[in-house]
Amino acid sequence: MDSTRSISALNEDIIVEQLLRTHDPDGRWIDSEMLLQEVEAILSFVLESDVRLSTPLACSSLQILV
Repeated sequence: MDSTRSISALNEDIIVEQLLRTHDPDGRWIDSEMLLQEVEAILSFVLESDVRLSTPLACSSLQILV
């Protein structure tokens, strides 16, 4: 169990080091809450569309339209 903890800590250290090496702040600020809400809205729309297309009623309506 101690070796698993050591491996996890090593992996975490590697990830943190990569983030610090690649992060180059330029003074811009992003409203992450708004960005996440927009992504959630897009995913909800896509998933609703996918569900509607997979229902038998929607499939039969599409066949009639085609």
